[in-house]
This record gives sequence, structure tokens and C-alpha cells, in this order.
Amino acid sequence: MTTWKRLDLAALRARLPYPILDVVIRQTPDSSLPQMPRRREPATLDEGPHLSYAIQWFAFATIAVVFGVVFWRGGKRK
Repeated sequence: MTTWKRLDLAALRARLPYPILDVVIRQTPDSSLPQMPRRREPATLDEGPHLSYAIQWFAFATIAVVFGVVFWRGGKRK
């Protein structure tokens, strides 16, 4: 079985003797379909961890500014 993460459409079109389109078809899960191969349920659309990441990066920025000021003031005293 061959799978690709990303296709080079120009190279693929050059190798194939017929035209291809730039479309992808995804099948949604259906109980009437066979169980194998196993199909994944569609991803839920929720807020996710965005707030945690935002707090984390604002904390990194605050730490960088505080240490920058500390080092800048420490260098001026000498």
C-alpha cells in the first residue's frame, strides 16, 4: 500500500496519461459500511488548548522582558 503526505501535482500530471483534478474526497463514517478498514470519527470542533498556549506564551514574553530589564540594569551599574 502506498500513501503520500503531500503530492507534487505537476510531477504526477507529467507521469499520468490522463488528466487529474485538484480535489480530495473524504468519506464520513457510516454504520452501513464494513468495519474494516477502521474509519476514524471526524474531529470535534472545540476550543482546544488555545487558552493554555496563549497564557504560556504571554508568560514567556513576560519572563523575557523581566530578564532583559534585569540584565540591562545590571550592566549599567558597572
